[in-house]
Amino acid sequence: MTNTWILRGIIHRKKTEKRYDSDGLVLTKGITLGLPFVKKQVSSENAIQLVSICPTQALVYENNKLNVYPERCIRCDRCVEDNLSPIVMTNDQPSVRWSNPDNSVLLPHQFRRSIHIRIVDAGDCGGCYNEVRQLNNPFYNMHRFGFFITPTPRNADVLMVVGSGTRQMQYALQATYEAMPTPKIVIAVGTCALSGNMWSKSLTGGTGIKNVIPVDVEVMGSPPTPLTIIQSLFSITGRQMPASIISSKTEPPEMKRD
Repeated sequence: MTNTWILRGIIHRKKTEKRYDSDGLVLTKGITLGLPFVKKQVSSENAIQLVSICPTQALVYENNKLNVYPERCIRCDRCVEDNLSPIVMTNDQPSVRWSNPDNSVLLPHQFRRSIHIRIVDAGDCGGCYNEVRQLNNPFYNMHRFGFFITPTPRNADVLMVVGSGTRQMQYALQATYEAMPTPKIVIAVGTCALSGNMWSKSLTGGTGIKNVIPVDVEVMGSPPTPLTIIQSLFSITGRQMPASIISSKTEPPEMKRD
């Protein structure tokens, strides 16, 4: 069996993803599944109808205008099923952004070629966590960029969180954050970590981790792709600022509870 595995490796050679080089340059497109975008405004009746079918309140009709908040989108595609829908899914929308564009934080230069990441599951369904796990496999091989996972917050430079920040995990999440040395950066991965997703209406489901610990970088998607998560790591190390890092941001209104 071992000899067969070695032979297959020689025949098929290296299979590592090539969309990033050592400096983080995006060599090809398609690192994200796309996010919703309003291509045209519609009547108030049509807008309200679209808002009513969105399960996570990613669509909001306010000030006579239909707005999209992609940090809440789970890509159920209900809003784009109709060919006449004013909503389109596009890769031109940002998938990674600073939580506070006016106060973006980069790790010092000494850390940029070797950072250690502590991953915390704060009530994840398994989707986003599984995408994060893929970063370690030979295909994505994040070690080639100097990104490593550590089991202890004492050695971590980055705290990467998946899950909605459920009530039972809030204390553990705070303790992990406080145990990390400075400088430290927090990356919220996925719709649940950003807004709580559909679980925000439940008794114990969290409304995102921003109410628990400060967040520096937001990675949108439900779940985001491994390449999008790698993109967020390049952004905080300053090795290359991805085109999808935007400088402006509008906070969504508070989610309504039934």
